[in-house]
Amino acid sequence: QSTWGTLPFIMSFVASVWPGQYGVLFLVACAVSGLLSSFWLFPAVSTWPLSSPKYRFRLMSLWFRLSLGFSVHLAMVSLVCFFLSHAIGLTRMTIGLSMVVTVPFLCLLFRTKYLSMLATSLRTCFVFRRHDIICILSAVLLVYYSYCAVSEDPARGILTSVESNYGDLPFHVGVINSFALGQNFPPQNIEFSGAFFTYSYAVDFVSAMLVVLGSNIGPSIAAVNLVLFLATACIMYHFYRLLVGSKTGAALCVLFLFLNGGFSFVVFLSELVTALQGVKAEQWQDTVMQWLWTPPRQYTMDGRSPYRFGNVLTILLMPQRSFLLGFPLAFGCLAIFWAICVKSESTFVPAASPVMSSRELDGVDSSMNHMQVPRKKPSHRRFNSAESELRQRFLTSQSSNEEVPVSSNGSVNGSVHNESKPTVRERFSVWIQLKREELMPSSVSEVEWRYMCVAGVCAGLLPLAHAHTFLLVMSVVPFLALLFRRWWYWFSFCAFAGLVSVPQALYIIANQRSHKLLHAAADTGGSTANAILKNFFNFQFGWDNHGQYAESHAMFWFRNTGFLIPLVLIYLLTPESVVKMIYRVDKTLLHGAKRLSMRAWQRLSSGSSVNVLQPTDQTVVPSTAYDGSVSTWKTVHQTVIANDLKKFYLPFLIWFIVPNLIRLSPWVWDNIKFLVYWFAMSIPLAVSILMGLLRSKHLLLRAVSFTIVCTFILSGVVDNMRVLTRPGVYEVFPQHDVLFGLNVIHPHLDKHALLARAPSHNHCAYVSGRRSVLGYIGHVWSHGIHYHEREQDLNALFYGRMAVKDYVQKYTVDEAVKLYSVVGPHEVNQYGQGVRDIFKSCPVLGRDDFSVLYNLSQCVDQT
Repeated sequence: QSTWGTLPFIMSFVASVWPGQYGVLFLVACAVSGLLSSFWLFPAVSTWPLSSPKYRFRLMSLWFRLSLGFSVHLAMVSLVCFFLSHAIGLTRMTIGLSMVVTVPFLCLLFRTKYLSMLATSLRTCFVFRRHDIICILSAVLLVYYSYCAVSEDPARGILTSVESNYGDLPFHVGVINSFALGQNFPPQNIEFSGAFFTYSYAVDFVSAMLVVLGSNIGPSIAAVNLVLFLATACIMYHFYRLLVGSKTGAALCVLFLFLNGGFSFVVFLSELVTALQGVKAEQWQDTVMQWLWTPPRQYTMDGRSPYRFGNVLTILLMPQRSFLLGFPLAFGCLAIFWAICVKSESTFVPAASPVMSSRELDGVDSSMNHMQVPRKKPSHRRFNSAESELRQRFLTSQSSNEEVPVSSNGSVNGSVHNESKPTVRERFSVWIQLKREELMPSSVSEVEWRYMCVAGVCAGLLPLAHAHTFLLVMSVVPFLALLFRRWWYWFSFCAFAGLVSVPQALYIIANQRSHKLLHAAADTGGSTANAILKNFFNFQFGWDNHGQYAESHAMFWFRNTGFLIPLVLIYLLTPESVVKMIYRVDKTLLHGAKRLSMRAWQRLSSGSSVNVLQPTDQTVVPSTAYDGSVSTWKTVHQTVIANDLKKFYLPFLIWFIVPNLIRLSPWVWDNIKFLVYWFAMSIPLAVSILMGLLRSKHLLLRAVSFTIVCTFILSGVVDNMRVLTRPGVYEVFPQHDVLFGLNVIHPHLDKHALLARAPSHNHCAYVSGRRSVLGYIGHVWSHGIHYHEREQDLNALFYGRMAVKDYVQKYTVDEAVKLYSVVGPHEVNQYGQGVRDIFKSCPVLGRDDFSVLYNLSQCVDQT
């Protein structure tokens, strides 16, 4: 309903994604702090153990640092603020304290070393290249997509253009306002009072922080969606480029992930052909353009067909907002796993070499010259033998108060020493250095160890961000550790992941025990633990291939994933001699790595020990002499990459088998929260095959490959075109519901109040942020809660078969809890016009033209 190119549309667009000046300042502070801390945590040194300069700096690019640093820092701020809010509530002071606690790395601004690294990265980043045009257009498209997904109109209320978001967005609005307006700490289920909140709510808590900082509910959701969309896309691109080895292949992988949909476009084309049969020939062009511009319905997931996997953008990232933090943190971990524990086993490793000279980088893309980091002093002081002896003796003498003998010229046993007494800072740095040397094996690189520690922190932040992702990441780590046996790195990862995640797990367990369900035996069917196991876990073969449109499982997966599974099987079962013909890397990368490997081979053959590139124990070395040709290095390199990618993929194959055998949640479709990671990890294998076919000299093979590429993305294009061309088509909350929730319910009800209302999915109670005795039944059932008794009691109350006094006594076991009720359009639609006479004897706290708020706890006539 807005006109393209007009000023009102632009102003509405900006207002819908602008979280206020304090919200923007908060997001910018998180981005800057995350970027600066990444330079401290991810040292950009020349000893990065990858086979070529481009791979060497892939994890060090500015965009990867910014995306992963921002995601990690945003998760850390929200986690600290969440726990502080239990003590002092969610206020601006709480957010400020959280920033102070988690932004100590801002002091790095005053250190020249990190500023020079940042300046070098910025110079390289802003060198304009041809593919940057595509990146800019994609970013603009994601900005507009976030606007279409959630927008707020002063005249129409809260809107969305994503069909799947129409059912889930009210729940997220309720969670956000329960933190921001209802002070729901410790969090209770907003749709089933008294039950512990098991949903992963970190992303919604970030939006609640923006609401407290002055943003409206719509922009707070749209702004968080936008920044995390961009971070996810950037991290996925860099991750896929590590696996595939080319820019084009990485771009294809990202497109396949975000525009998936199987063969559902065939249904769209068949319906289009059917629609054209009743149209005159001269109107065919207009009809086709109308269908292509605004498809009539959603096709990738529909109850009228066997398509159940759905598009990742419209079905997962938008409705299931927890994925917005789960994806960047998880794939940041996987990128580090691949670079540290996979790539470094099969590549030549520089042994304490300085920055490579321009002669050694000859043949590499000239833009990489800007990425060279000048030699810096080590982060910790390196002492000579006399100083080390002095400090070791000083440390050992602290317990016995023994004085360290130091000669007049500052020497120990004849050794010259400039300082007569070490400072506290020196003692601490030496102690850290000694412990590190004592515990860390000599074969472990400190740079690689830091990366694995960061991966552990990323995984440790996942329990409250997205529990399904945390379970998946931690479950594949043992298998990766067995396949790539770098035990110290895996131990460091698990140690840091446990250090961050165990407090969250203990908090969840303690809160679950402290929240006593009202009438637990009736509501949950007996023991809570037994009920959870019964509702969540059960054997069910074939995932969601059941019901009216059930078919053979092979055909079901072929419909929903297209040619993905056949291409993956080809990659896994193809002999190495064929795989290395298919797999190809960038031309500049090939020449640069070839030159480095040739020099390494020559130096190793000559027995040189000065500034040589030493191979690791697991290095694949040809049995014959290295002839310096591109083809010889290419054969070795491709075989290594292909084998590593196969092994790296195998643990994720488990998460295709398990969700097809076991139901992991009350609604079996929710198994897609695990299947999507198998899908994302399968894409690089398929793209490797397609890239080889696209580079083939045979025109027929190129045509077949191009056709397969189109089948991967057409269904997603159809569904997302429907989103982009119809902004605000669904009214999630009409404006009168928004005003009633904010201006009537919120001021009159304290944080302990309960609401008895109709169990509709978009009730105004969500806007107020107050808890309900029973909310939308679809959400309650998906959380594994037995709701039948409360549903019967609620129906008896609104139909007049249960006295108000009895209902109040049953559901207000605490004197501090007051019970209220709303009678509005939702109650009238579900229970009829007679519902307006049920609470005539109860005090009226507020009303508007549509709804009335009653106080049931002070009802005069309790009959």
